[in-house]
Amino acid sequence: MYTRMKWLMMSAALVLGAVPGMSQEGNFRRIMRFHVKPDMVSEFMAAVEADKEAMKKMAHPRRQTWWQSTSGPNEILLVRYYKNYADMDETGLQLTSQVSLARARVMKCANSTETVIDELIPAATVIADRNALPKYIRTLRSEVKPEKMLEYAAWVEKEIGPAVKKSGTKLFLNSRVRYGSTTNMYISAVGMDSMANFDEPLPLLKAMGKPAYDAAMARRSAMITHTEATIYRSLPNLNYMPEAK
Repeated sequence: MYTRMKWLMMSAALVLGAVPGMSQEGNFRRIMRFHVKPDMVSEFMAAVEADKEAMKKMAHPRRQTWWQSTSGPNEILLVRYYKNYADMDETGLQLTSQVSLARARVMKCANSTETVIDELIPAATVIADRNALPKYIRTLRSEVKPEKMLEYAAWVEKEIGPAVKKSGTKLFLNSRVRYGSTTNMYISAVGMDSMANFDEPLPLLKAMGKPAYDAAMARRSAMITHTEATIYRSLPNLNYMPEAK
């Protein structure tokens, strides 16, 4: 019940904004994970489409994007961006009955949900065009040893950041989890145009060269306790993208 009411009140929470886009949308990201009931995936998609159409009618100001896992747990992500924590307070936004009903339908299709708030690291993030979403993203969730947090933060900004900027990738995000999960977790996400891109060397490997990349990954391995990699595909028909004002 609490999760459902949270959805209705906060107007629902992966993935997107370039460095110009980030300044407009903000560096804080709310990611809501839905573990959809296997026999209700079609109903879930229909409910999200109804939510999208209702948002259009009320001219809802907040964009949201949807992503479905193709590896790992069966989950669907809803992603929104915010400028700061105050910007997340949407209790004053008057939702129409159509939006509320659609979101209640969405919640009924899920076995469970969880919400994580993270903060992008501008020095290690590139988003070329916030309206041009990749077809796939590869995410890497890494738990860092508590005593290595400062070292890992410096590693991301000073060693990985320059390689990210040099990679030429249209979408490359690095962030640190702030709420909703262990706070010693970092997340990276790189956009891919097709599954064929996964047959090629990773963008960081291309940008750094194998010797430097291997050395960087060896330093990383000494600072983390666990890593989880997942591939998500975009669900463009479900995305709500209001016109920029």
